[in-house]
Amino acid sequence: MTMAREGLVLIRALVPEGFDEYVAKVERGLDDPRYFSLVKRMWRAAEWEPDDPRVDELATALADHYLAHPALLPIPAGLRSRTDGAIRHGLLARHGEEQKPA
Repeated sequence: MTMAREGLVLIRALVPEGFDEYVAKVERGLDDPRYFSLVKRMWRAAEWEPDDPRVDELATALADHYLAHPALLPIPAGLRSRTDGAIRHGLLARHGEEQKPA
């Protein structure tokens, strides 16, 4: 099973009521060339040094894009309404960390 498929299975298990919303959000993101480019840069940023000036530039660009397009925010609404949402979000956020560069 690929990491992407594992992630979808995990999201469906942890936030079943928000799964369709999450998939729709991913589809909207794929249709947004600027957002898609920012996400690709974000994944590459894991290889940058912490003091690399591109980190601040990328963080600003992502924040600006999320402010302009809040529907792309990566936290499913189903997590925000749960009492254990922070725990579930932590599981999702850390999924695959061992496979990414530090």
